[in-house]
Amino acid sequence: MRAVRGPGAHPLPGLREGHVKLRVLEAEQIGVLGTLYPSPGTPGEPQADVLVLYDSPNLPFVLARQAVRELCRTTVVAFAPASP
Repeated sequence: MRAVRGPGAHPLPGLREGHVKLRVLEAEQIGVLGTLYPSPGTPGEPQADVLVLYDSPNLPFVLARQAVRELCRTTVVAFAPASP
């Protein structure tokens, strides 16, 4: 996990109470997070904040905001609680 998404960005929600440093031996890209639009000819509204895996038939219909990695073989190196 990274603490911020880019310059001036807010911390990820899961890290508001602190952060953790990990040693990761495998970090495969598995998909994208973004807005999923209905396929042509299918009724429905766009769905925000959807994880779409790379092998999904919905991949062509997602507007990706960020790549998603699966962290495997991890070790916690350090933990720091949030400052008051």
